[in-house]
Amino acid sequence: MLENIGTNLISSGIWFLIGIFAANYRRIGLFVKSLIHWSEDIRFSIAYLYKIKSLRPLNYIDYNKECAIHELNDFCGFTYYEAKHLENILTKVTQLYWFYHKFHVDKRTSHLSSLIVSGQMSREQALAELEKPVYDKNKMEKDIEFVLKKIEMSREEFEELINRPGKQHSDYRMDKFLPFLHKIKTFFD
Repeated sequence: MLENIGTNLISSGIWFLIGIFAANYRRIGLFVKSLIHWSEDIRFSIAYLYKIKSLRPLNYIDYNKECAIHELNDFCGFTYYEAKHLENILTKVTQLYWFYHKFHVDKRTSHLSSLIVSGQMSREQALAELEKPVYDKNKMEKDIEFVLKKIEMSREEFEELINRPGKQHSDYRMDKFLPFLHKIKTFFD
């Protein structure tokens, strides 16, 4: 995954991937198993034990969100899709509804914070943006209906999942090996 300090510098502190959604609901598990996810222990192994450095070429590009949107529109008629990570309906429901209601996280906070840190937005502009509703309720209802139909889930099942206690990535075995790897690194440093 390519990331860049200008657009992904700030995180909400919880790594949200569609895998979290699948961990709570098994019907889309087959799709998620095909995704590649590097756990923290694998990243640690690559970076410290094997001394392999990750190149992040996007950190060397002077990225400006508004300029990029304008250039894409001029070049190929690109139309911006409301906000970061709303490229499709499933992602839109996940970013704006699932995270907000399941984990009480407004993803706009980290996205806007990155724009503030990179000098593309003032704090006051971001706060004004956060005063707006997270989503349009009528549009979101249609989007949720669409997603639920595609994954063959009832609204009752969906709401039951929303109301269950949330799971974090650290609840799964994948990251339990990390403290051991930190001890090994400390020993060799």
